[in-house]
Amino acid sequence: MDLSNWIERNADFRPDKVAIHFEGAAISYAELDARIKRLAQVLKHQLGIGRGDRVAHIGTNSPELLDLFFACARLGAMLVPLNWRLAPPEPGRRRRPRRPPGRRRTAGGGSGGTRAPGCRA
Repeated sequence: MDLSNWIERNADFRPDKVAIHFEGAAISYAELDARIKRLAQVLKHQLGIGRGDRVAHIGTNSPELLDLFFACARLGAMLVPLNWRLAPPEPGRRRRPRRPPGRRRTAGGGSGGTRAPGCRA
């Protein structure tokens, strides 16, 4: 079992068990699984998100953040949470691709810091 099917598996065995308590509301595993499936479909079919893509999120903790986390996992995409306390100009700078640690400039002048396939700025 991997992360992408953990909620679905719990929904199959314990659909009515509470998965999330948040601000006085309770969300069952079955409801959480349905929310994740709907969001994964939107991400895939309306936004074209797929394996290897990154999805940035700026906000606070909420059930919707968990929906997004598990929907990305089901699609093979990576959730990239951004600090909601960033000053207004900072998020744009954070979206620029960074050179991975350990990568060096090549003798031909290439930086190795090109945008990864599927990265949308």
